[in-house]
Amino acid sequence: MKINDNKSSEDWISLRSQIDKDGENVGLWLAAWDDFFLNRVKSRYLDPIALIHDSFHYKGEGFAITTLQCSLVEFIETTVTGEKYVYDNPNKKRFEYNNSKQKFIGCLTERLPFKTKFDHVLAKDFYENVRCGLLHEAQTKNNWLIRIDNKTGIIEERDGHKIFDRFKFGQLLNLFLEKHRTEFVKDKELQSALRRKLNVICDLDILS
Repeated sequence: MKINDNKSSEDWISLRSQIDKDGENVGLWLAAWDDFFLNRVKSRYLDPIALIHDSFHYKGEGFAITTLQCSLVEFIETTVTGEKYVYDNPNKKRFEYNNSKQKFIGCLTERLPFKTKFDHVLAKDFYENVRCGLLHEAQTKNNWLIRIDNKTGIIEERDGHKIFDRFKFGQLLNLFLEKHRTEFVKDKELQSALRRKLNVICDLDILS
């Protein structure tokens, strides 16, 4: 099972074994974060976003970039919580969930730095008309637009439209990753959550 361009499930099992023997070793946990989590985020989200941006021809690339960003929001939220998506009958004792809306809105309203920009009403509006609009109809809805030229805010209202600045939102995503790494090295709950998420990605028992 490939986790990213450089690591496989076998690599994770090997590192996990080392962590089991020396769980206080910060270097091992940083290897889990850098080599497995961050590199997965880069190879599956950030690098493709950069490639699309660099070949921009105003032919719908902004929709593709924002779709990737919205997918990343749910992934980072459920990495923070160490949860696995299941379609039916989630078992909370095994860290399962099936409510993407709750996870998406929760990330934007409860996690720094997102919560400085989104309240529940705005996050719900963004989820319904940008995230769901893009995933289900390949379009934004209800007068939402995607641009990269907002003067100050990630979301600005102009001429009856809500303007989402995907570039500024990308900066927020990077700030989140920097903050999470700093907290991760000293937070046992975040470490346990990442362990569970990597187990899920590798198709291993979530609690192993």
